[in-house]
Parts: sequence; structure tokens; C-alpha cells
Amino acid sequence: MIFEKNKRILWCAFVSLLLPVLAGCGGVDTHHALTLRPPFDPTLWLRGQLKGTMLILDRNGNLRESADIIRNCDDLHGQQGTCTESIHYYYNNRNLNRELQWMAHYTDQEFATFTFKDDAGTVKGNLYGSLLHLSGDRQIPAAESDSDTGTVDVRIYRLPGDADRVFEVIEYTMWGVHMGRVEIYWQR
Repeated sequence: MIFEKNKRILWCAFVSLLLPVLAGCGGVDTHHALTLRPPFDPTLWLRGQLKGTMLILDRNGNLRESADIIRNCDDLHGQQGTCTESIHYYYNNRNLNRELQWMAHYTDQEFATFTFKDDAGTVKGNLYGSLLHLSGDRQIPAAESDSDTGTVDVRIYRLPGDADRVFEVIEYTMWGVHMGRVEIYWQR
């Protein structure tokens, strides 16, 4: 009897919780990204030494970790390469070294597809003007377990000004639930 009385209230509560999730599905506005200038050429960016400042945020936007990254890239064949990363995490006071392999593929229409692979996982995606958009499965940083992996949405933006200023945003989800975010500001 109590359940029958509260059935409508429970249904309204469920729908009110579900609507923000469905409304927040979002996506990449590729048409807008194509209008932004200057265009981004990751094959030129992924050469030499890059320095990054990384912030790892939990699902509530709280800072979980801060790190500096030194990325040294070797351009092997123009459309693929290998980068070694040295990461120093400040709060955990630990260092991590890893290797990143990247590959670009251009179609007849000069449309670029990129693949990035390292020990945390593989992401693939396309270049849209000033935006490189990638997705895949990766290990979640600052997770309780090293085996926690989630789906990632990676957006790498070429910023106006110096050609080597790039902003990278990585959104992590697990079973459709937002798990956190990583922001990296890159420069030479």
C-alpha cells in the first residue's frame, strides 16, 4: 500500500535523476572545431621535447594529483613515432616512465586518423581542424586499483599563439558514470 502511494513520487525521482544523465551525453562539435584557427598538425607537434603540467581531478572536480611531464619524441617515418615520457607526481612523490607510440593515417581527402598506444591503453580518433579527438579504453589515473580501466574521451586542442601550446583534456567514464578528468597543458 505504501509503495502504491509513493509509486508516482519514486517514478518522478527516477526520471529527474535520469534526465541530466541523458542530457549530458554531449559530443564533439566537429563543425565548430573545423572553423577554429590555427589548424593542428600533431605530426609536427610530436617531435622533440615537450613539457606538460598535468592535473588529475576526481569525479567531483577535486584535485587528486599534480604532475610534471617531460615527453621526448622521435619522428621515425613522418607519420609515426615513439615518445618517452618521464612523469613526476607531486602528491605521491613518485616517478613513472612510459613509452607512447603514435601513428597517423591520411586518406585521399587529407583526412587524418590517429592512434596513440601506451601501457595505460590505446586511443584512436580523428583530426578536425584545431582539435584531435580520440577515444578508447585506458587505465584510470589515481584510481583505487591499478587495474581500473574506463572509457576515455580525449580532446587535444591546438591553442592560438605559439605552435607548441596545446591543451589536452581526458574524460574518464566507467559503465557510463563520470569517473574523473585529466587536464594537461603542453608547451616546448
